[in-house]
Amino acid sequence: AQLRRLPSRSESERQAELLALAQRLALAQDAHDRLARLTHQLLSLSRAAQSPFELSGAQPVPLADLIDEVVELLVEQALARAQDLGAETEPLAVAGSRWQLRELLSNLVDNAIHYTPEGGHITVRCGRDGGIAFVEVEDSGPGIAPAERDRVFERFHRVPGAAADGSGLGLAIVREIAQSHGAQIRLADATGGGTIVRVIFRSAADGPAADA
Repeated sequence: AQLRRLPSRSESERQAELLALAQRLALAQDAHDRLARLTHQLLSLSRAAQSPFELSGAQPVPLADLIDEVVELLVEQALARAQDLGAETEPLAVAGSRWQLRELLSNLVDNAIHYTPEGGHITVRCGRDGGIAFVEVEDSGPGIAPAERDRVFERFHRVPGAAADGSGLGLAIVREIAQSHGAQIRLADATGGGTIVRVIFRSAADGPAADA
């Protein structure tokens, strides 16, 4: 029998195959990450909807500590997009569920990271306005048109023309958690462009109750 030899591949062909394999693996990893994020958000939304509690029996949740925790968790994600993610806080606590408020903040910041262009900035704040406690996230993204400001909190809704990947669940989770805390959400234009999402609480845990 005659031995047949397969033609040898050139170095450029081997490099092209390796590059194609790396690209397929990156696409698979991206699909896995998006599926994991969607699963987490669906579970968070379901858990928030099924975990009502009475504010009168809730524990004080320090907002500044919670903001620091969320910023530390997501700062690498922001740095990967060359974004400046920072915090401006003051000592303040509100009555509520720590895990729910952490989820609220995480979704607000994650949403801002995804919709803010590379090189932009995102600031997370907490404080009092007229004696009423609030937490807010300001970004330098494209902003939200007034006609879209009610719809962005609907499940699976995406702003028309949005280039960022996303499930459309982040702000729906924020609304669910805000409602469970008797809080209001307000959207405003940021100075110089972008959006401010402010969550206004009915009362601070260390002060008298006040309607928002």
